[in-house]
Amino acid sequence: MIRSGKLFCALALLFPALCFASYDEAMGKRHLLIAYALFWALSFAAIFYFGLKGRQIKNELSKLNERLQALEQKDRAEEETKAQESRSPDVKA
Repeated sequence: MIRSGKLFCALALLFPALCFASYDEAMGKRHLLIAYALFWALSFAAIFYFGLKGRQIKNELSKLNERLQALEQKDRAEEETKAQESRSPDVKA
């Protein structure tokens, strides 16, 4: 049915069931096995990659959260200092 090698491989990667349509049954089984192996390898690689990226994003978010809390604490301390200065008038002699 499909005789072009590159087209067959491309379609076999996307639709492994098309390997059954191969002219040579032995070659079709081999292509089917290769297609399924590539499919699962790419699937696991994608899962691993997205897991790694998710972990990196989680670490970055925790660092940003720590920075934000430190800045908020610094702002609160500055506001308290200003409030205390406004309550106690400076005595000029």
